Amino acid sequence: MTELPHESPQPSTVGEERLESWKEIARYLGRQVRTVQRWEKSEGLPVHRHQHRSGGSVFAHRTELDAWRDHRSTVLADPENPAVRRPGDTPPTNPPRAFPRPLLLAAATAFVALALWRLHPGDAEHSATRLAVLPFSVITETPPSEALRDGLTEEIITRLSRLAPERLAVIGRTSSMVYRERTRTLAEIGVELQVEAIVEGSIQIEGSKKRVSVRLLNAATQSQIWAGSVDLESTGLLDAQEEAARLVTRAVTTHLLGETTPDAEASPTLSPEAHEAFLQGRFLWHQGDQPGFTESIPFFEKATHLAPEFVEAHASLAHAHNLLGRYGMRPARDTFPLARECAERALALEPDHGEALAAKALVSFYWDWDFPEAEHTFLRAQANAPGSALVHHWYAHFLSAMCRHQEAIDQVTAAQRLEPLWPLVNADAAWFYFRARRYREAVEHCRRSLQVDPGFRSAASCLVHCLQRLGSDQEAWDEMRGFLERTGDLDQSAEIEKGNPTASLEAVYRRQLATLERAREERDIPPYSFAFLHAMLGHKDEAFEWLERAVEARDRSALLLQTHPLFDSLRDDPRFDPLVKEIGLPKP
Repeated sequence: MTELPHESPQPSTVGEERLESWKEIARYLGRQVRTVQRWEKSEGLPVHRHQHRSGGSVFAHRTELDAWRDHRSTVLADPENPAVRRPGDTPPTNPPRAFPRPLLLAAATAFVALALWRLHPGDAEHSATRLAVLPFSVITETPPSEALRDGLTEEIITRLSRLAPERLAVIGRTSSMVYRERTRTLAEIGVELQVEAIVEGSIQIEGSKKRVSVRLLNAATQSQIWAGSVDLESTGLLDAQEEAARLVTRAVTTHLLGETTPDAEASPTLSPEAHEAFLQGRFLWHQGDQPGFTESIPFFEKATHLAPEFVEAHASLAHAHNLLGRYGMRPARDTFPLARECAERALALEPDHGEALAAKALVSFYWDWDFPEAEHTFLRAQANAPGSALVHHWYAHFLSAMCRHQEAIDQVTAAQRLEPLWPLVNADAAWFYFRARRYREAVEHCRRSLQVDPGFRSAASCLVHCLQRLGSDQEAWDEMRGFLERTGDLDQSAEIEKGNPTASLEAVYRRQLATLERAREERDIPPYSFAFLHAMLGHKDEAFEWLERAVEARDRSALLLQTHPLFDSLRDDPRFDPLVKEIGLPKP
């Protein structure tokens, strides 16, 4: 692990030792007044009182607050925080999203992060320093939107990930946002994310005055490496965000990368309206479901209309269209051509923009079926954005479809290092092992993903299929039944014959198929859903019928013909090879 410097706070930026009001205490801790008042009553926050004839006042010492904050040994569960479930809470019943909101079991988080880390023992020997940026707090009488608050953290993560990827590995946005409402000590967060350094900070707004405060900390010792603040007058919140990003970039460049003349990257001048539209779009896109992807599009379009030179907005618009097609939420013909146009607009402005290149590569892969071009563009994306978990993750999907299993696993492992708490990446890692026929390793990844999010459908499905492939139908049924109980769907299996796990699993698949058939009457259903279910149930003719539709519609299931174990029963059929040839897939 990289040895980090230990430096004392700088007096010019830390301020006076004593805090003389609830407002100053809240500002120092980066929370609202009501939150610190509750902490004082329920969790022993060290606040002192002066008694006066007309009432009383409070004060606190910074050193005591630091000791209380940094050395708590138990998990603090804030009852106002809906993102953390405590032991005994009811599991979630909503269907999981492609990029789900972080509904995590706090005790499982550390277990999963460490398990994923230990799965690849060579990772600890990497020379890159690992850094996490915790969500910034914004202290103001009129709190800003979640989009603006989250956008600040994402902007800092994006900048830092581009600084020196070979020397600095920055934890991605999805994993960092798990700590939006802090329920873990810094020491616990450092262990969970396996980082050597942590950035935290706040923006305080009082009228036209704004103060940006930032700290860079050694995660192992919680000692302060650097602290800084700046006061701004008569500027907007986006100006404060820009200044916070510059402060952090300069500090990390100087104190972690050892560069004596840091030059913080400046963002292009954009209209506040364009920037706010972009942040709202990113916030919706990160919801990870069809409404989120769909609703993000008008905001990205607004940003590009107001600022045609806004590269990130064009690239994000390409991402939104791509994912609507990738997950079958809209027909491929209605999404991928639009994604290409948006990606090409971004690349016309910045030819080496990593995530725009990845968006264009996805179109070459999923829509054009131009696999050499897709790989060429993926490699360019990776060269220009090696610190992006998204680029590694998408490239892994391509490699898996090409039957290059170990390379796919290597890429998704790189994504897991950067996003250890992203359920989707962890579940997809399990699927890549499954396609490689490494079922026992796939089971381990499924279980770890479900420790993070017990309601994550993709991981649960993969686990059931792995156990069936290993000949453990009883265990597979137990897992299926447990998942149906956790998600509130057990009524679907109420009439399933007890004592026959194989028949019970098949009954669930038949019910799923019947549900899809009914849904077809009201909306388009992606062909892959039917192709997989018919293949699992041994309906060869129906499976081929839907695979032929998949090829015609450029559906994603067609790209998995050569690699997916669920299609093994079809490979000897004379109808199989012509489909593979039409797509142009390489042989395993």
